[in-house]
Amino acid sequence: MSIAQTTQLLQLVLNSALMLIIALAWWGVVVVRLATLTERLQRLPRSPYELRVRYRLNRHSALIMHYVLLILMASLCCLALRALISANSLITAALCLFVLATVGMLLSVVLALMEFYQLNGLVLRSSQTNPEHRPRALPRSLPQGLSQPPAQATRQQDVIAS
Repeated sequence: MSIAQTTQLLQLVLNSALMLIIALAWWGVVVVRLATLTERLQRLPRSPYELRVRYRLNRHSALIMHYVLLILMASLCCLALRALISANSLITAALCLFVLATVGMLLSVVLALMEFYQLNGLVLRSSQTNPEHRPRALPRSLPQGLSQPPAQATRQQDVIAS
């Protein structure tokens, strides 16, 4: 193996190792989030549909990340074997595995973002359905002699009186 080939092989190994570290960090985030959702599902006697959807999205994201980690380790093994065996097909296999793992990690992130937007949708929908958070509608026309709605006029009078 020439010096240029050795340098390229080391760069490929470092890229795969760096991607493996990033994937491990993301896997940790996904697993912690999945554990939190599992705990919430177990605590509730009857789990709402939205929470089950969020749990499923996170479970799929964690499952994909398990496969991504296995694929990245297989990629590293192919590169290590290439250092021992002079077969260029191992580099091609390692690169294909690397690309597959990158696509899997991207899919896991997309699922986590879908769960995040599902969570935001729940917050928005719950604030819209909760009557305490709804703004009161102002009357269309004010009675003669009033320049403000009655609720605002009494608040201003309370502020002036205090």
